[in-house]
Parts: sequence; C-alpha cells; structure tokens
Amino acid sequence: MRAVDGLTDLPLLLVVIPLVRDLLPMPLLVANVAVEVLLVVLYVAGRDAAGSRVGQAASYAAVLAVFFLS
Repeated sequence: MRAVDGLTDLPLLLVVIPLVRDLLPMPLLVANVAVEVLLVVLYVAGRDAAGSRVGQAASYAAVLAVFFLS
C-alpha cells in the first residue's frame, strides 16, 4: 500500500505546491516533500513499519501546522 501512496502523494504534492505557496509557509511545504521522499526511501529499504510511523506523525504535524497557521 505504501508503494501506491508514494507513487501518488509525491507527484500530487509537486503539482499542488506552486498553487499553495502563497498560502502556506515554504518551509512547511519543503518539509512535507522531504518526509514523503523519506517514506519512499524507507519503503524501498524494506522498513515499512518505521515509514508508517513516520508518515502518521508527519500527517498529524502537517494538519496541526495548517490549522494553527490559518
């Protein structure tokens, strides 16, 4: 399942970032892309359980950051 997430999330982020760069801080967007790349690397390396925990933590942090910034 992580392979499908990695194949869909990262390209979607790269398409959406130019559209929302005025709405959200660039460091948050860069961090989000960096975490997605890290998750793909962890999946390829066979450490999917660690990638799942990192992904959940990053998702929660991103939602909270967007909530507090808006």
